[in-house]
Amino acid sequence: MTGLITAAVWAWLASAPTDAAAPAERGTAVTTNRTNVGEAKRLYSIGEQAMGKGRATEAVALWKRAILLLPATKDYDDLRHRLVLRLGYGMMLASESSGQRAYAVDAAQMLDRYAARHEELFGDGEKAEQQRAEVYELLYEVETKLEATRGKPDADAPPEVAATTPDEGAPELEQRKVSVPGKRKLARPSVDDPQVRARLNSRATNVETGLVMAAPGFQKLHPARGLVRMHGLARPIGSSNGSADLQSIARAAFVSVRPALRTCFAQAFARTPTEYVDTQAELVVEPDGSVSAAEIVGSNVVDAAGSKCVRERLADASIEGGAPSERVRVRVPLLFYWEDARLIDEANGQTGRDMEFLFRKREMNYGLDSPMPSIEGGDFRTSQSLTW
Repeated sequence: MTGLITAAVWAWLASAPTDAAAPAERGTAVTTNRTNVGEAKRLYSIGEQAMGKGRATEAVALWKRAILLLPATKDYDDLRHRLVLRLGYGMMLASESSGQRAYAVDAAQMLDRYAARHEELFGDGEKAEQQRAEVYELLYEVETKLEATRGKPDADAPPEVAATTPDEGAPELEQRKVSVPGKRKLARPSVDDPQVRARLNSRATNVETGLVMAAPGFQKLHPARGLVRMHGLARPIGSSNGSADLQSIARAAFVSVRPALRTCFAQAFARTPTEYVDTQAELVVEPDGSVSAAEIVGSNVVDAAGSKCVRERLADASIEGGAPSERVRVRVPLLFYWEDARLIDEANGQTGRDMEFLFRKREMNYGLDSPMPSIEGGDFRTSQSLTW
């Protein structure tokens, strides 16, 4: 049964756009060498080298093939899980570096389907819930990137150029053409960029050189905030069709109002501080994509006022594409939780809560080798020494 995880990832890759860096005969190679663990290890290692050089798109193409080469047995489930997380993170970086939003869209779809199939196969055990928490954490980060780039053109979109007109005062057979170039697109610096890391670790940012004004410090990454995510599979209610599109319909409705749901929880948290609320909502989705009814059927979102706010915001949800062909009633598990403010250490790009930085000696706040606790459980953010 564990082979269904591989089948799910393979089905997604088969439906995803073919990457230019992947060979055309990839399907044949995977079919004939599916159990070649040595080849999977080699592809993963080459992908890590490409990622280290800032070539995320090449790493993604290699890791897709490495996952499909793993044997479909339970002995490789943990390794497969870590590779899926690493692939999702690499696709997010590929979207940022290439300017292609499709990489992030594919990453969100892959992680969403992987989490749904993971829950069906492995249930609600402690280890399974911990693994899905890692998936949902990365999925939230990918969707946040997608929200920030919604409506923006891809990097390969042709720039708008003004119509060229001849200069009437120019001599015959000599004309001057004037054009307006497209807007220059600047990439946001990232600590995953090898050049940025080299700069952070150079003498120019070392406090021991005496360049105190240029010494790195702590900057606030984000304030304390309320967050919300779907916390499992959407379930049909009554005679509603439990099709494979049910999860996509529920997620599309949820994503359309997620910022408003965060505001509801933040307001409720201000009244009664509550670390998290695990609840459920029932939605009635119409064929036109609107939500005609919404109810909270689980725990209150902190209090009655919080539940009322969430219910009203869910009723405002709408699906732009992929609406159901008939009325659907669905139950959606929701998890509201509070996240503390976080700081970033400019010396090495590590992040942590305010208290984690407060009790560290100042001389230990500089340099990549300073002790720093693991943050966010992010094993997928760094190169892995995997046991094959």
